[in-house]
Amino acid sequence: MWAKAELSLTDLRPGETAEVISIRKGKRAQMRLLELGITPGTRITVVAAHPFRGPVVVRVGTLEVALGWGLASSVRVRPCS
Repeated sequence: MWAKAELSLTDLRPGETAEVISIRKGKRAQMRLLELGITPGTRITVVAAHPFRGPVVVRVGTLEVALGWGLASSVRVRPCS
């Protein structure tokens, strides 16, 4: 079980749910994530994490999206119990 620390989205394993805390990337990346519904306070679930810095598939509400590893690593989250 994870401690209530701030992690990167890429630190989570498939099936884990977390709350978005912040996005540490530029305005364009923040706007793209906003379009996908990924904003601070949003709960997201990791569906799949591909190896070798491949994409991370997340579920936001009923939407599933694949985020590139670089973008996913910029999303800071707090795991939910």
